[in-house]
Amino acid sequence: MSDPLAAKTAARTAAFARRKAAHAAASRGTAGRLSEVLAGYRGVPLAGYMPIRTEIDPIPAMAEAAAYGPVGVPVIKGADLPLSFSRW
Repeated sequence: MSDPLAAKTAARTAAFARRKAAHAAASRGTAGRLSEVLAGYRGVPLAGYMPIRTEIDPIPAMAEAAAYGPVGVPVIKGADLPLSFSRW
């Protein structure tokens, strides 16, 4: 049986490498596709996130969505505590 922690670490490392490559290849304005998808949910409460490192930046799409309804972001209160959400 494999070590679950090692498998999780390996999966995160692989995901980071793929995001880094995608981030390097992306052009500015790529949040436009996300805005297109979210347009079908205008007025519906949505959740987003604040990007770190090579994560895709949803902030332009979140700003557009916030003009039509509430957008929440996760709040990390501490290790091993559940996330809560705050209005962005």
